[in-house]
Amino acid sequence: MNSLTLLISAAVAFFFGYRFYSKVLAGGVFRIPVKYSIATAEASAADSLSGTHRHWLTGQHFGLVATTLSVSGAAMSVFWGWVPA
Repeated sequence: MNSLTLLISAAVAFFFGYRFYSKVLAGGVFRIPVKYSIATAEASAADSLSGTHRHWLTGQHFGLVATTLSVSGAAMSVFWGWVPA
């Protein structure tokens, strides 16, 4: 299979995942309102996501994943040895 075909199909899959599945996760799983990056006057103090920008949330997500991967990689190397991990 041509590597360009794989690259294009992966890009299309990521685009549709970002466009549609992110809305499912935001609304159904995390219960984030549709306009979560826009702070409104009637936002209550209990709603902590009302003024949060999506770029800050994306950075937090990537930081959490990077931390988890570095810790789990070290744990695997201790458990299995350096070569298999």
